[in-house]
Amino acid sequence: MGRAARAHPLLEKLANARLLIVRQADDARMVEVAHEALLRKWPQLRGWLDDAREFLIGKQQLAADLRDWQHAGESDKAAALLTGLKLSRAREWLAERPHQLSAEERALIQASVDREEADRRRKARQRRAITISSIAAAVVLAVFAAFAGYQWLETQKAFRTRATELARYAWVDLAEQQMERQRLTDIAHEMGADRRRLVPQILVCANEICTEYEPQIDGYDCGTSLESGFRYLYCSIRSVINFEKAQSIAGMPIFRQGSPHAVELNLRHPLQFGHYDPDFLTWLDDYLIPEGRSDPRFNQLTRIAYDAYIGSIVRALYHTHEILFASPEEYRPFERNYETVRQKVVATRGRARGIGFMAEDLTAFPLIKAEYSELLEQENGIPGLYFETKFFAVSDYLTNVMHDDWYMANTAGGFWVRRSIDGTEAQFFELVKKVLQTFEPEVLGFRPSDPPLF
Repeated sequence: MGRAARAHPLLEKLANARLLIVRQADDARMVEVAHEALLRKWPQLRGWLDDAREFLIGKQQLAADLRDWQHAGESDKAAALLTGLKLSRAREWLAERPHQLSAEERALIQASVDREEADRRRKARQRRAITISSIAAAVVLAVFAAFAGYQWLETQKAFRTRATELARYAWVDLAEQQMERQRLTDIAHEMGADRRRLVPQILVCANEICTEYEPQIDGYDCGTSLESGFRYLYCSIRSVINFEKAQSIAGMPIFRQGSPHAVELNLRHPLQFGHYDPDFLTWLDDYLIPEGRSDPRFNQLTRIAYDAYIGSIVRALYHTHEILFASPEEYRPFERNYETVRQKVVATRGRARGIGFMAEDLTAFPLIKAEYSELLEQENGIPGLYFETKFFAVSDYLTNVMHDDWYMANTAGGFWVRRSIDGTEAQFFELVKKVLQTFEPEVLGFRPSDPPLF
């Protein structure tokens, strides 16, 4: 029971004692203080009277709302119900002053309360429905995402499987080519025949250089008469993994946009060279070393392929890189060691090829790179023996000290210049070390400052 309701009996007694005056005005009872001093001396009474006045004023508003509700049509009944502050106040009266409200007033208040509760339950159901729908949608999306992810994983798995199988087959094919060449060579020795007439026709040369070789089946020109090196390796595996197939399996271009190699390696371009796509080199790192080398037979085949086609390339690339990118502390002993090599070359051939870039001391490689870049910009073509003459000293040194193939050591210098220009030098060097770590880890101990082995 509220404070005003509890005060009602007391107000009746005060009225009987002539301290309060109660008058009836229409449907409302008016209460007045007989003496103003009573309010000053009795604050609690003043509070009761204020509550009673607020109730009476509110009840008048309630009476007006009741009339509007009673006179409203059926379609407007709900809109005439109490809401907001009016309903909140009327709800308190229904709980605290039910005896001071008429039956019609109580009916209006209860109908308003019921409507508010119904709206609250409806909104709660809507929130639950939205929540359930959101959860269902999230579940559907999660299932769809999981399925799409599964499909993506399956697709990637298929690509990885294909790439792995193709890498294995390329190594096996190289080994089988080498075994066939060896078999035919042995037959030639037994027959006393010209070995060149019996070896497989893999390479292509300009007709005026080596007419004994025939073009590949599709007429592709490998541009070399040598039986070693980058071009020889590419033409040897081209039947298994050519340029277009490698890009298709990798799902990305081998070279960056604008490369002269559009649909095939252009090994005779007079000026430009391909700038490798770093993403392709990352992909290549995953598949360069084939899986399954724990199998003795497969391990034997990869060893045959490595020794015949790859070993001389990666050794020359590694040794050359260690010299061209040596620190000053490593380079100076190398310069001193080269003098011993040069003297041996002079004693063997009667003259040295020339000390090449070593005349430029430590600035040699940057100078060669800058000069080559300038020639590229001029678009006047690169002299055919440009890199050969620049890296005579490196070739002589590695041939006599590490017994590398002279041509591969000389070619490797130009390779590292180009890779330094296209920004993939570090990635290629990691690939070289990875191959060596697999097949010849002992090579990785070489340093430019090592003394000559003879």
